[in-house]
Amino acid sequence: YPMKSQEEFTTSLHWFRKQVGVPSSLIADGHKSQTSSSAKIFCHQVETILRVLETGSPWANRADLYIGLLKEAVRKDMLESHSPMVLWEYVIFIMLC
Repeated sequence: YPMKSQEEFTTSLHWFRKQVGVPSSLIADGHKSQTSSSAKIFCHQVETILRVLETGSPWANRADLYIGLLKEAVRKDMLESHSPMVLWEYVIFIMLC
């Protein structure tokens, strides 16, 4: 269920809560969709702590780097096994658990 636009962030949070559960904290990189009032209200309602990284900090850049590396590795594995790309989220979830 990839997001087609950044405006779908809050919808994705609702989907994540239903499918996986409520995280104790959510770390955001400071993008306006991740720090919007609707995202803050949702986190408050489900009692999730919203932590926002400083814009341009080494930690934010490092997180983006590792997410990119993970996505690239999953994409490569799925292309080699001829799996449909719609399964990538499921594969990442299994890899991380």
